[in-house]
Amino acid sequence: MFFGVSCDIINPEEEIPSYIYIDDIKISIDDTGIQGAESEKFTDAWVFIEGNNIGAFELPAIIPVLEEGEHLVQVFAGITNNGIQSSRLLYPLTDPDSFTVNLVRGEIDTLSPVVRYSEETVFPFVENFEGEILYNLDLDGLSTRIERYSGDFVDGSNSGRVVLDTAGREIFWVASYRAFPELPIGRPVFLEMDYKNTIEFTVQLRYTIAGASDAINMLTLNPKEDWNKIYVDLTPEVQANEELDFQISFYADILDGQSSAEILFDNIKLIYR
Repeated sequence: MFFGVSCDIINPEEEIPSYIYIDDIKISIDDTGIQGAESEKFTDAWVFIEGNNIGAFELPAIIPVLEEGEHLVQVFAGITNNGIQSSRLLYPLTDPDSFTVNLVRGEIDTLSPVVRYSEETVFPFVENFEGEILYNLDLDGLSTRIERYSGDFVDGSNSGRVVLDTAGREIFWVASYRAFPELPIGRPVFLEMDYKNTIEFTVQLRYTIAGASDAINMLTLNPKEDWNKIYVDLTPEVQANEELDFQISFYADILDGQSSAEILFDNIKLIYR
């Protein structure tokens, strides 16, 4: 006996999704005196619908959703952790933006998320180079200091500028004016920073123990012709060295043959939750 099989059973008709379009994610600052400037580089949208994780999507993104009708949509900001493209992370120091969206199959809803730092986020150090420069602990013994510079900046009216040359400023090594014993264990700790540089430089966690100072190299940043923002994840090193009080330091040198170099900084924030 022959049994016929419907093609619809073999190849069932695919559901038509609803779509969400997100171009980018902005940040809103509640108090610039405490939280610093509205500087961000969010690369991904982490999307939740009714509390369910739909996925992380590189921006800009058109996101297919197999839902329809009115739903709560939450969008979390995502970053490239330590500037590594293969390391994507939901940024744990900001809260999501929420929307009530009437999803219609075959149609696109455009969302423009604006996130804020969570109420629990603490800002022990913010350097915007608009007032007294807080990066004033010289470690190299030379004249390579961070100076206020009004010729190029991201926000406000100044940045911090370092010039290296072969006339006594071959090395740049400077640290934050104080250490931070309050950095928490088991919670996220990040350094946010805008920078622009013609020479590579290293971000460090500097510490002093038994009267001797040393530094942990976190990452080395390659030259950038344009301003770039990076999120440096300090969490693993802070947790692994809970007995240490850290300072944030930067190191660079032109000992490999360059005759001069320049590094610009803006919107440096040490933050944790």
